[in-house]
Amino acid sequence: MIRTNYASRSSLIALACAVLWLFAATPASAQTDFDVLALQADVRALQIQAVELRGERAAEKAALDTALAKIRADVSQLQAQVAKAKADIVQLQGEVAQLKTPQPANGQSLTLRAPFTVKDAAGRTVFLVDVPADRNLPRAIVGNPTGAHVEMGPSSGGAAALALFDESRGLLVALVGDPQRSFLRLRDNEQSVSLGNIENIGTGLFLRKGNEQVADVSADKAGVGTVKIFGANSKLAASLSSVPDGGTLKTFNSDQKAVAAVFAGPDGGHVALTGPLGGKTAVQLSVTPTGGKVRVFPAEGGKARAELIADGESGAMTVFNGSGNSAAVVESGKSGAGHLVILNAAGENAVEAGSMNGNVGIVRTGPAGSGPAGNLGGGLLPASSIQGKK
Repeated sequence: MIRTNYASRSSLIALACAVLWLFAATPASAQTDFDVLALQADVRALQIQAVELRGERAAEKAALDTALAKIRADVSQLQAQVAKAKADIVQLQGEVAQLKTPQPANGQSLTLRAPFTVKDAAGRTVFLVDVPADRNLPRAIVGNPTGAHVEMGPSSGGAAALALFDESRGLLVALVGDPQRSFLRLRDNEQSVSLGNIENIGTGLFLRKGNEQVADVSADKAGVGTVKIFGANSKLAASLSSVPDGGTLKTFNSDQKAVAAVFAGPDGGHVALTGPLGGKTAVQLSVTPTGGKVRVFPAEGGKARAELIADGESGAMTVFNGSGNSAAVVESGKSGAGHLVILNAAGENAVEAGSMNGNVGIVRTGPAGSGPAGNLGGGLLPASSIQGKK
């Protein structure tokens, strides 16, 4: 292989160009075969040298690329060694600081003055004790104070508190120990649940969505248990509570008026229904020792207007006037026959209809008084009476 420097390469290229020019400029008639062959040989030699020069340049470039790659690898290795050296220095600095920290004598405890911080080998805070100026109470923080961490310490009023925060410093869990008001609160986005005495209505379980109430399960100081369900805008929708004789279930309309109640009494179960404004009972369903009872009242309250009862083997329906006196009664007797009584305003029987022995129907009107009596059906009946004939 012919090796030349840069100047030699330039000279060869110039010579080749001159030969080609001469060859092109000489008339064909003046050239001999010998001259043509010589010039062609020179051109081939120049072409071979040009190929060799290009190969040398490619080899030199490959060598330079290999050297550059090795240099880069060496730099990366040096950077890793520098990073390790820095970590070792931080660790040594921590060990030196620990060695410089006064060690307690045998049988004595180590005393530190707050605030102080404990960091890991990378310089990150893992434990912090301080006294924030805004509350003047000590606290201990485990983790990154600006990210996810645990905070504990006394709170105002002599209580103790433990709080867990997420990466964005959002409060997720709070545990407060206080003889007057202890509770545990868990939060997930907008929803939260609290267990304990947090609503000042007794100990219980309280579900919230944002600031709106969802459901409460609580017991007051008297030991009365209550379950409350809320609708939109924290409006009470239903409540279930205990009473001395049993339990009570109430439902409320959108105006927060109790319009229906189911409760247990000493004589059995009861249902009370009201108008849209709540207040006085309009319909009452109950159970008596002899059977069921239904009573209806005016919307504004007052005395019953009608009553339907079951009395053993018989039943009765009574309609009352505004004074509370019976105005009409329909009932079944022990024999199974029906009996109808219509009364006047004074509460006296005015019309009575039923059946006599032998299933004979009879209608009596009264009361008997002055004036002629109208007797029908046998001549032996009271005034104004009608008797059927078997």
